[in-house]
Amino acid sequence: MDWESSQPNGGGSQDCVAVVTDHNKWEDKSCTETYNTVCQIYRVPVADINECATNPCQNGVCTDGLGVFTCTCDEGWGGDICDTIVEWKCTATKCFHLLTEENTFSDAVGYCDSLNPVTLNQTIVTGTRNASILFVGSDAEITEVEDLFDFFSSSRHVWVNCIDEDSDSNFVCTMDDEGTLTDIRNFRYDQPNGGNQDCMAVVTNDNKWQDKSCSDTYNTVCQIYSTCC
Repeated sequence: MDWESSQPNGGGSQDCVAVVTDHNKWEDKSCTETYNTVCQIYRVPVADINECATNPCQNGVCTDGLGVFTCTCDEGWGGDICDTIVEWKCTATKCFHLLTEENTFSDAVGYCDSLNPVTLNQTIVTGTRNASILFVGSDAEITEVEDLFDFFSSSRHVWVNCIDEDSDSNFVCTMDDEGTLTDIRNFRYDQPNGGNQDCMAVVTNDNKWQDKSCSDTYNTVCQIYSTCC
């Protein structure tokens, strides 16, 4: 019991108890009075189960966690449970992987990072590289990408590896996974035009860059170079 020093004092007419938060002590009260209510449940420890017991990673290795699991995918597979084939198509200088699902810029960057390291055994590219989000500095470069994927038969927005961290229209663009900076730009004639549009997308109907809100959702193309930059 944790009564206030003068409690209980109701002489039988105060048959309920309340705690008063200015001194955190109990006082007996009439059960017809109205006060605040706090509900509670007791937490009973539950044994953690092996989340990997059902082999959820279809083409990869499962790592068990507390109530969760993570998959490390085999080469050529991606997705949360390694159930998606990661296809790469190559030009003479780069290989590209298309994610048709639309994502925010940060999620797009994270997706390309999640593919690393990428090991390819193709005529143009062999060995292991790290992928980064797309950088295309000219109409010709994005046209090469469009020619590789039927998906681009319709106009699309695709994230480009540029970001305006200070919201001053001074975009910082990187060409590769190592963060190599470049001054190459391929803006549409009226771009950039938005102080709160701090990310960049290329629009495939005219192959020019437009500044966009980083929370917008667009398509993602990941890239690797055929030789290290």
